[in-house]
Amino acid sequence: MYEIKFFTQPHGIWAVVLVALLAGCASDRRNSATSETPPAHRVGTAQGRQLEVNNSRVLKSRAASTHARQTTSLPVGQPENQELWSQLRVGFAIRDVDTPRLQSEIDWLHQHRDYATRVLSRAAPVLPFILEQTRARGLPTELALLPFVESAFNPTATSRSGAAGLWQFMPATGRQYGLTQDWWADDRRDLIKSTHAALDYLTYLNREVGGDWPLTLAAYNGGLGTLFRAQARNRDKGLNDNFEALVLRQETRHYVPKLLAIRQLVAQPDAFGVRLPVVPLVSSFQLVETGGQIELALAARLAELDIGQLQSLNPALRRWATRPEGPHHLLVPADQAEALRRGLATIEISQRVNWQRHAIARGDSLSTIARRYGTTVAVLRQTNNISGSAIRAGKHLLVPQSGDPSRTTVATTPNCNGPSQAYQVALGDTLWMLSRRHDISLAQLQQCNDLSNDSTLSIGQTLRIPQGTLQVADTRRQSNDAIDYRVRRGDSLSHISRKFGVSVNQLRRWNGLVDDLLQPGDLLKVHPNTT
Repeated sequence: MYEIKFFTQPHGIWAVVLVALLAGCASDRRNSATSETPPAHRVGTAQGRQLEVNNSRVLKSRAASTHARQTTSLPVGQPENQELWSQLRVGFAIRDVDTPRLQSEIDWLHQHRDYATRVLSRAAPVLPFILEQTRARGLPTELALLPFVESAFNPTATSRSGAAGLWQFMPATGRQYGLTQDWWADDRRDLIKSTHAALDYLTYLNREVGGDWPLTLAAYNGGLGTLFRAQARNRDKGLNDNFEALVLRQETRHYVPKLLAIRQLVAQPDAFGVRLPVVPLVSSFQLVETGGQIELALAARLAELDIGQLQSLNPALRRWATRPEGPHHLLVPADQAEALRRGLATIEISQRVNWQRHAIARGDSLSTIARRYGTTVAVLRQTNNISGSAIRAGKHLLVPQSGDPSRTTVATTPNCNGPSQAYQVALGDTLWMLSRRHDISLAQLQQCNDLSNDSTLSIGQTLRIPQGTLQVADTRRQSNDAIDYRVRRGDSLSHISRKFGVSVNQLRRWNGLVDDLLQPGDLLKVHPNTT
């Protein structure tokens, strides 16, 4: 176990702020004052994050050293009577750029003070850790604010080109810096790992450009090779090769001024009419070693946490459990860390994930395996990330033993081959409403129509409705008939509220939302109105 100190609002307010971490959208904030994820030119691109051919010499030892730091103590060492913003200001060291774009970005923040305040509030749980790691390396502390430009401090942010996480790593660059991306998890969204990787990458780029930080930031956004080519063109013409003189893409030209503008707001909040959120250095979260793979629902129960809170602290996890091969730890609030350790001590490792591993034999098919274990082909596909039906002898399948398709599986085989009726989808129909109307479980309706949690219904679509009530586990239903709803592209709180017959304020209250911003893939708890 090792402790990472984050610092948030006292008296339990951290939960509200943490859930806000999952808020955000991919729309252009220049077109909407309510958007929380920066526009396209503010996030990484294939050109910007993908290391180019001439950058492929990143040393493997760098990734190894990053991994070593991720498994050792991360001391904070900041005096607890110091407020975070003053500590941040002390280390400002990046020179201003002499460009009219800087004043333009400052003017924009003057006009959108609410946006800046919301993003900095969202940063409160993670900023102390990022700042400490930046200071420990002797780097300019403005770099701790770089996720403001990259992702609006939204760990679930994904750009159109595939950059992800607080620091907006492209897949290949992330892998070169030790950020694993697989079916189970995406380390680009992991606070600890991605921060170490980003600071490693920035340090490398700064060394390559001779210690000039505006050029470093331009290379982080636009690529080192692109920067070098722009400098070479200027030198061939007898021109200066500093940041201000280079001809770069629009996104990169605006990128450095954006960071320097938010730096000025933090340095002089009164001049912007902004009150910075209070981020005292008094509380902490801890990484708790689980000793093996564990389901998040079980871990949340042991830690006496809502599963949404646990997921918001561990946004890298893409499934209902941690990676089978590890690392075997979870980030939890310090107040719940001991409860989780006590609970783990009472449960055998073999009982922490309720599934088994099936060795595929010659002649096996998904349907025969599903019948053998009392589950469905749809569940096997989702659990093992299989799009078709092809499986190979000698490989293994994970076979869940209880739960539902979004987390594990069903307890018994639904009678989808029995009597049924055809139903044509009408305007306003949802799977949940149809399952209640026909007195069957949501999971059964999905399975008998080969639908997943993310499937959408079309008007006129024909569904097969099994007759009679079958006793099938439906763990999407929670206390008070709550369900988990996965946010789809184009969803809004008002759209979701109409779908389930509830109010927007209810959705906010159930999910601890501080604004109306959603990101595709977010999980919302909903108590549908059955009337």
